[in-house]
Amino acid sequence: MRKLHNDLTVLKSIWFKKLADTDDHAARLEDFYSGQAHAYDSFRSKFLWGRKPMLAAAAARLEGQTEMIWVDLGGGDACEFTPPQGTATLVTFSYSLSMIPPFHAAVDRAISYLDRDIGLLAVTDFYTAAKYDLPMRQMSWARRFFWRSVFDTDSIDLGPERRQYLDHSLSRVWEFNDEGSIPWVPYFRAPYYVALYRVPKLETLLVENKAEAPPMFPPTFLYTQSWEDPDADVPHLRTGPGDVCLTLTSGGCNSLALAIHGAKAVYSVDCNPAQNALLELKQIAIRRLDYEDVWKLFGTGKHPNIDAIFEKELAPFLSQNSLRFWRSKLHYFKRGLYYSGGMGKVIWGMQLLARCLGLGGKMKALLEAPTLEDQRQIWNSVWVVRILRYAPEPLVSLISDAAALLFFNRLTLWFGAGVPLKQYELIKNDGVHMSTYVARTFDGVANHSHVRTQNYFYLNCISGEFSRDNCPAYLTPEGFKTLKAGAVDNLHVVNNFFLPTLRARRYSKVILMDHVDWLDESTAREVAIALGQQVVVGGRVILRSAALSPPYVKFIEAEGFDCKCLQRIDQGYMDRVNSYASFYVCVKKGKKE
Repeated sequence: MRKLHNDLTVLKSIWFKKLADTDDHAARLEDFYSGQAHAYDSFRSKFLWGRKPMLAAAAARLEGQTEMIWVDLGGGDACEFTPPQGTATLVTFSYSLSMIPPFHAAVDRAISYLDRDIGLLAVTDFYTAAKYDLPMRQMSWARRFFWRSVFDTDSIDLGPERRQYLDHSLSRVWEFNDEGSIPWVPYFRAPYYVALYRVPKLETLLVENKAEAPPMFPPTFLYTQSWEDPDADVPHLRTGPGDVCLTLTSGGCNSLALAIHGAKAVYSVDCNPAQNALLELKQIAIRRLDYEDVWKLFGTGKHPNIDAIFEKELAPFLSQNSLRFWRSKLHYFKRGLYYSGGMGKVIWGMQLLARCLGLGGKMKALLEAPTLEDQRQIWNSVWVVRILRYAPEPLVSLISDAAALLFFNRLTLWFGAGVPLKQYELIKNDGVHMSTYVARTFDGVANHSHVRTQNYFYLNCISGEFSRDNCPAYLTPEGFKTLKAGAVDNLHVVNNFFLPTLRARRYSKVILMDHVDWLDESTAREVAIALGQQVVVGGRVILRSAALSPPYVKFIEAEGFDCKCLQRIDQGYMDRVNSYASFYVCVKKGKKE
């Protein structure tokens, strides 16, 4: 009851107490807090949501510095204070700048003693946006009016002028905008921001556009790993120093692999911001954490200290879009990352079905098979496989139709496996039943790729994690070391559609994956034209398709490429993923060729 009484005391002061009628700002603050000081410390932890992220972001950037001076401008006269040492390493305004009427003078004074080389000015406060503001700050007219009016009754000015003056006077390093709940006040969430600044230098102003998934996309990522075999790409893509690469993000594993192979720059683009949030988390984790922590996060998919690591090491360096996504998704690393997202849910459901059909033991045996030959024998002894191979055609057709209805319908294929309608139609145009397509995929893998030691894709599906000697390149000690040494900085994560990113610069290597399968004919032609314009002579484009002979390859050839089909599924096993029907490489020809 004491906690409730204290909280209500603070709320009473905030909402109903009349401020002292004086021009002395310090006296007004003293009068405002005097009746609630005993209760305010416990209350603010449930209301001032920006303070901990602000301190974590500042601490992460000042890590390793010694003999630092911290000035917290929360009381006294901020317009006249100067630290005895003459300079400050960190200056903070924690929910105080909005309560300082002469804010220009307070900011100018803080800048005057901020260390010019390493100093940080950190601010967190409630806010309202300007009518025309940065994308991640924007809010409706009603919210601007409501929150500014509410706080104005306590002489707290939430107008955009303070942030505009900070942006004008300093270089913004990092920013996050969000909303926080108010204790005992349901439905209302007060807007707040966290921002870090340095003394201005010759650098680009940090501006981040708001990223939203297109309509009909799931609210999270589809893939937790990339579903294209990078080992199959290597001899045909030939990535090396000096290459500027463009790829789609997907699970992000292959984007990191390109950086490991020495590419000068890797642009990883996805129109689903959740996929980019996953890759960005991997990138920041590699920069900030040691190998064992990265392995726990992305090798096993679980970390016992995810909340603390996220707050102190990862969140301070994430973009606003990614930070907003992960703040509500940290439970993924508690129950298992690889059973999360669209495909993760499908895998979990298929495992449950396998156990219900009495196949749990067979799945475990497949996972533990000591050799490929042992694995083949186990796979070929599974009763479902035997029925599909040897049962009469009418029975097989009935089973296939039932499986298609339950598991391979358009809804499950899109939200669970990322197979859109246009790609589904390409498969049908080849005369292949969807259940046959899936069975062909699994049968090829089981008979040609040893899951336990060679195929981390399906090892992850069966076990929900990778193994130390069977995992994507970025999770190997050698790959991690290469990325940690600086290669990870060559990765640029882009929230956008593929075509505008393709048009943005010249590339020597482009990985289309199965992207063009998703497009209508006119858009596929636009992509082909852009490839012709943006890929340098000798540059290489690789693509995979669910179609045996994708109809858009001729569009790419018409733009000056020599296109060659490397593999087709009707000619045999493709690669460790084995889920596509064809694999192409297209090389940009010179004018005389």
